Amino acid sequence: VCAFSHISLMFLSIFLTADHLTLETHIAWQNALMCLFFDGISAIGTNEIFPRRRPIHNFCDSCRGISCQRGQVTQVHYHLFNYGNFNIFALPPSAQRLNITRCHQKFEFNTHGLPPRLLALNLCANEIYGTVDMTCLPVTLEYLTLSQNNLSGYLDLTHLPRPIRTILLSNNRFQQKTVWYDNLPQTVSKIKEDVSKIKIDLGISNHSCPNRIREVHAVHEDQERYNQFSPFC
Repeated sequence: VCAFSHISLMFLSIFLTADHLTLETHIAWQNALMCLFFDGISAIGTNEIFPRRRPIHNFCDSCRGISCQRGQVTQVHYHLFNYGNFNIFALPPSAQRLNITRCHQKFEFNTHGLPPRLLALNLCANEIYGTVDMTCLPVTLEYLTLSQNNLSGYLDLTHLPRPIRTILLSNNRFQQKTVWYDNLPQTVSKIKEDVSKIKIDLGISNHSCPNRIREVHAVHEDQERYNQFSPFC
């Protein structure tokens, strides 16, 4: 399907955000990134994604799991697709919604490599490992679901994206006595009056959650306004 796979991801992503690109050039560079996104998928999986085995001139045309707007990749959705790892860090900067669930994904997570305009990320029920730097999530992010993986490391909720509404991290391998938060987004300001504003599920330690998190507290005591985080897995 793809004729190349050794181009710098950073160079491609930066180049693709340029305003002066013609439509043909934009499609060519977007295709380069999408080639890298599918590079770890087996031949059987590739045949399922691309029904007709032929050179791909535009990944927005008849590509299973990919949705586009105005010729730009905006959504990726795969569920129970067990044919190798997707390279999510190769997605074009136009990607806004990424759902890859129960697909046996096994790779190291890297917050810094996520598409900059991402609104929703759901990688639930895979085998993804590594750490989650909550201080450098995409500034547009509203929904983050990474539950049921093998993630670990230190959680810092002091610099969350302002639009964030949902954070689901339960059933991982976080081991931290206290998770600190500060400067919470406005979506959290009325949590006691309207619990639908935001949901933060860290899987606080109980008999069924692998996470070992005992407490969640504000950095400054006068900002202690959300100390009942969901304990559910």
